[in-house]
Amino acid sequence: MSAYRTALDRTTATIDRRARYFRNQIVIVVTIGVLVVIAAIVRSPSALWAFLLLVPACGLFFVSDSRALNGWRSELLAAWIAGELDFAAYREAIRANPRLPKGTVEGMLMTLPSAGSLVAEQNLAAPTRRAIAAASLALHRGRADALLLQAVASGVVVGVMLAALWMRRWTPLIGLVTLGLVPVIRALVSRWRRTPCEAEVAVCRSQPGFSEADYTRVRAGLR
Repeated sequence: MSAYRTALDRTTATIDRRARYFRNQIVIVVTIGVLVVIAAIVRSPSALWAFLLLVPACGLFFVSDSRALNGWRSELLAAWIAGELDFAAYREAIRANPRLPKGTVEGMLMTLPSAGSLVAEQNLAAPTRRAIAAASLALHRGRADALLLQAVASGVVVGVMLAALWMRRWTPLIGLVTLGLVPVIRALVSRWRRTPCEAEVAVCRSQPGFSEADYTRVRAGLR
């Protein structure tokens, strides 16, 4: 099976997976909404505060979606580094598939490195591709880490607020001080992602065929 066929199958599977996550998210949101309304009617209107649970629930969806995209992107970049796949040609091939949702496909394709044209891309040597791929993976994994931290932080805030309301005491709000750790954790995680990327790029720079100009140009266009 060709790398293009494999990439297309992987893209289709990822789109299906993202759609499944979205459907599950709708079920979760509707379930929370119905249960909260019932609780408010049966027990107390204060149960409506439980609508805050929608915030971490939505955060969980975004985290899952970003992880699915990162897995898809990693597989395609591996084939790209090996020279088995050119994204310029792949973009044209997948856009010609009428069965795939155009908006979703375009959003995914925008996150792949672009050299500007097929000729320019085919002139990229393996070390340059590997450095670009490392930068792309670090960028998007960093964004996924940020989403996860936001989801956890929102879960803490909502949990603490609901606990305070349920207990009718201010004591649980002390738990909000843990949010002060978020910037520290974000900085540590960012450094953890950046260090191996910089090491990989440094190795690539020492190899024959590496082009600093191409690397800088393509990396500047990463989204």
